[in-house]
Amino acid sequence: MISKQPTFFLRKPDTLSLLYNLDEKSEERGKQLTVSILSGFRLHSTPELLEEGDFWQPVKELDAVPFDLGMPKPAGEFLVAGTCYSPDGQSTLACPVRAKVGSVTKNLLAFGDRWWISNTKVTFPVPFKSMDLGWERSFGGTPGYDNPLGRGLEPVLCPDGKERKPLPNIQHPDRLLRSPFEQQDPVGFGPEGLDWPSRRALAGSLNDTWLAHRWPKPPSDASPQLSHLAPPDQRFPDFLQGDESIRLHNMHPERSLIESQLPGRRCRCFLGNRSADQTFLEMQCHLDTLWLFPNHETGILIWRAGLAELPAWNTEEFYLAASLEPLTEAPQKAASCYRAIIPLSPLSEAEAKTESTATTEPKPDSSSESDKEKRAESEQKGTTPQVDPVAAAIAEKTAAAKAKLTPLLASFGISADELLGQSATAQAGQGAQSLTPAHLAQRSAHLHKELDKMLLRTGLTQKDIQLDDVAQVAKPKKKADAARIATAIAAMKSFGIEDEALFAEMRTLEQQAEQVKTAEQKKRPDRTGSHLPLTAVMTRDEVIDAYTRGESLAGMNLSGLDLSGLVLDQADFRGAVLEGVNFTQTSLQGADCREALLNNADCTHAILTNCNLQDCVATKMLAVGANFSGADLSKSRFDTSDFSRARLTKVKASRAKFAACMLTEVDARNADMEQAVFKGADLTAIHCTGTNLRRTNFNRALLDRANFSDSNLEGAWFAEAEGDETLFCRAKLSRSKCNSTTLANADFSEAEMVQLAWSESIFLDAIMRHGILDQAMLAQCDFRRADFSRTSLKQANLMYSDLRQSSFYKSNAFKVRFRHAHLEESNCCDANFYGADLYKASLQKTLLDGTNLDATLFAVQFPI
Repeated sequence: MISKQPTFFLRKPDTLSLLYNLDEKSEERGKQLTVSILSGFRLHSTPELLEEGDFWQPVKELDAVPFDLGMPKPAGEFLVAGTCYSPDGQSTLACPVRAKVGSVTKNLLAFGDRWWISNTKVTFPVPFKSMDLGWERSFGGTPGYDNPLGRGLEPVLCPDGKERKPLPNIQHPDRLLRSPFEQQDPVGFGPEGLDWPSRRALAGSLNDTWLAHRWPKPPSDASPQLSHLAPPDQRFPDFLQGDESIRLHNMHPERSLIESQLPGRRCRCFLGNRSADQTFLEMQCHLDTLWLFPNHETGILIWRAGLAELPAWNTEEFYLAASLEPLTEAPQKAASCYRAIIPLSPLSEAEAKTESTATTEPKPDSSSESDKEKRAESEQKGTTPQVDPVAAAIAEKTAAAKAKLTPLLASFGISADELLGQSATAQAGQGAQSLTPAHLAQRSAHLHKELDKMLLRTGLTQKDIQLDDVAQVAKPKKKADAARIATAIAAMKSFGIEDEALFAEMRTLEQQAEQVKTAEQKKRPDRTGSHLPLTAVMTRDEVIDAYTRGESLAGMNLSGLDLSGLVLDQADFRGAVLEGVNFTQTSLQGADCREALLNNADCTHAILTNCNLQDCVATKMLAVGANFSGADLSKSRFDTSDFSRARLTKVKASRAKFAACMLTEVDARNADMEQAVFKGADLTAIHCTGTNLRRTNFNRALLDRANFSDSNLEGAWFAEAEGDETLFCRAKLSRSKCNSTTLANADFSEAEMVQLAWSESIFLDAIMRHGILDQAMLAQCDFRRADFSRTSLKQANLMYSDLRQSSFYKSNAFKVRFRHAHLEESNCCDANFYGADLYKASLQKTLLDGTNLDATLFAVQFPI
């Protein structure tokens, strides 16, 4: 069993994305590993494989829609993120859509907007050319039921000003709604909501034991079906084979029929011991998910592999490798497949060859009897034999040569130990016998082999890197390369190596290797981030030296380094692995950290002003007191990170994920955080004035003393959020939504809150003065002692709400629905209640002096 936190080194082709989960709370089984391998392809007649950076683009547009849970599924399924398009591009009233994958077919109907006008009649459909197939257009629309995003359960305000129940736009052709009172299961092609009651029933025991020992993993008694996201009619009886046909009808603006098939690939996944070249095991892969993005003509496959427990290999460093091979060919042998991804190191390769050619008989000891006796005597006494002075001098020169050779040989993918033969200690007993012409020839052959690997990886040939062109392509680095080669040759000569043929070959190979890199960059100019090859972990000094020389650190593996207190302004960390890096009090002003991995990084009091952190993954990051002013955090993931007292003024953080983050006392003034996710985050005393927070998710967030004054929160979600003395002065909250929310003592003075949907929530002592709440849905809310004075509430819905001791002084409550509302002891003086619906409202001790009650006062109850 692995006692410490294991480290995984990923190896894969550019057409794969490799993700893994390590369940560290599986105490009864050790650490359980789940691997997800993703590959994208074009939805064309010939399904061409896509590079990783290309097939992730459609996924980013899913926004809050779950893409995958990273859990094994009991069988295959397919999902579609799409739009219905009329076949001829002309407006239509209804349009069929169909998705067929292999043997599974699903048909749905898309209608234009319709409303019930009686128990049996509906309005004529509104013509449309395209219709989104998301759950917002399917049946639902009430919290506590499946698909709370949908429509059909609750009346809405129609364009003619009347409230009517809408019909869902997306329906099953065999189960069309016949009555406004009929209910049905929502239908769609996308993933079902994680909070739907039908899913919660599969979750098992969500109790304190689960929270302490399993969270965030599902309970141990959860149903295997919980890992499914697709609706049941989009699931297969078994796993996908990988060559199924695909037919999509009316899901593309120009191609009314998309015909394609899965690319016919088999996935292989391996776990290797990084400390022992020849130790590995293969994990069985199952193709359990197919995602289709018709608008982008893209499909994504997800294979799943895993282990119930990591092997007891006495190591904490593992290779995690994956590759694809054609289904039309027989599977490669596991060893051949693994070695194609992770070749043996030269030393291990030589050892493996020796082992394979050795006889079963042990080699005789060539030492003399006196030598054996001396060794035995030394071992018995615990002493070390004397080293010959000549051998010691050779060992000293070996160490010096190794130190100078290391930087150059690293660029070829080999080590100084390998080139110089055995270690200095071993050579001290052997002299320079290992550095024979035959040995040097073997090293030369290895250099050629390494170059061939680079050519194979990049798809280039020797012709592509003719040395006639080297002076043109590699001119900027010519002097630096020459200096490196000269240093290496001098080091080798100091050890007694005099082989001009080898030296000339090294010069040639160095130039060719540089040519490969340059040609690859020209061929793939956008290859950044996670698509860059990972190198071995650098040291702090190497990072400082590289930065001082102006070299890029893009794609480098810097995990776990201590880079605290440094000045790394404008550094290039694109796609770098910075997990667990200590950036405490480090200056990273203007640094380029796009697509970097910053999980568990420590950025306490770091300066990251104007830093580019787009598309980063930085979960559990520590950023207490850090300065991110002007930084770009767009589309990055910071879940469970600590930003306490950080400065986020004027940051760009659209679609960034801050779920369960600590954001207490953060300064986020004038930031752009549109569609960001703060679900379950602690935003106590955050300062967000003048901030763009449109369509932001604050569900279950803590908002005590948070200041959102003058901010744009249109369409934001506050379900189950809690806050005391939260400020929303002059904020824009139109069309925002909340239920089961508590915002006591909140100040909404002069806020714009048109058509918001707040229900079953608590707003004790709230200040709504001079606010605009026209057509707002405020049913079943607790507004006791709230101040609505001089507020516009035209056509708002306050049915069943508790408004006792509240003030509506000089408010405009034109046609407000107060049915069954409690208005006892409230002040409604000089208010406009014209046309208000007060049916069975309670008005005991209510002040109505000067109130306009003309036209619609129905069955008012004055309790005794």
